[in-house]
Amino acid sequence: MIILQVQETAARRGRFDGWVDNRQVVASSKTPFLTAARVLLKDGADPAEILLMRHRRTGTDSLRGPIGKAALLAVRETDGAPRFVRFVPMAGWGQVDDENEKSEDPLHAYGPS
Repeated sequence: MIILQVQETAARRGRFDGWVDNRQVVASSKTPFLTAARVLLKDGADPAEILLMRHRRTGTDSLRGPIGKAALLAVRETDGAPRFVRFVPMAGWGQVDDENEKSEDPLHAYGPS
């Protein structure tokens, strides 16, 4: 199990910084659990490994799940209600080598396109 410790940023409410083993993996994210999962997966973490999000100040465990599954999700707010949607990588997340294969894209290897 990998533990992600999060803390709200000093500058902006609703945004969080996150650390794994004292290494900052998330800076100012509204979705630190999902963001950290993508960073860890890109860094070579096992997609089946469990990621646990813990709040630094209170020690409260708030989210947990497989890194590979969490990396595939994003949050969209419509009509004021947040819901999980499929993460769509931005430019630079991977390059298409041909129509069936992507390189340097850890999300491509773990989930359906």
